[in-house]
Amino acid sequence: MRSVAETIKAVRKYLKLTVWDLHVRTGLSTETIRKVESGMGQPYLSTVQTILDAMGCELKVVAKERDNA
Repeated sequence: MRSVAETIKAVRKYLKLTVWDLHVRTGLSTETIRKVESGMGQPYLSTVQTILDAMGCELKVVAKERDNA
C-alpha cells in the first residue's frame, strides 16, 4: 500500500504538474510540498487536503471491519 506522500507525488506526476504548479494552485510553499511528498514530518491534515483539492482529488477515510473474534 502506498503512503499518502507517495500517492500525492504519483498523482502530481500523472497530472504532469510540477511542484511549482502546486505552489501556485495551493499557496503553499514549494518547500512544504516537497516535504509532504518526501514523507518528512507529519503534515497537518488540512495541508494534505489542500494539495489533494488542487489536484482534483479527495481524501476518504474508511473504517475497517472489526474482527469479532
